[in-house]
Amino acid sequence: MERRHFKRHDARAYVDVLVRGGKVRAEMDNLSVSGCRVDYSQCWLARGEPVTLRMIGEESGNIEVNGKVAWIVRERVGVRFAQPLSPALVLDAGKASTARGLRRGRRRA
Repeated sequence: MERRHFKRHDARAYVDVLVRGGKVRAEMDNLSVSGCRVDYSQCWLARGEPVTLRMIGEESGNIEVNGKVAWIVRERVGVRFAQPLSPALVLDAGKASTARGLRRGRRRA
């Protein structure tokens, strides 16, 4: 099993998963410069499949990131980015997640 080279940060945010010409809303729950984990209940993706994630929100500025599905476990999907993200963007996403109260399951009603 491949090991991560970069620290993951809690970064709960909604993302659009763009795949096979369609778009599905999902929830990202952690982020690093090299990838992220997404809760994806419509798990019809395949390992190695190319995806684009559109990070939604004021903080992210609707950034699109290309990547591939690295792993799938139940309703969680790991995405490895084609190009690394800026470390500053990753840290900002974690701070914004905490400020919104979405960290570790504390979702606003």
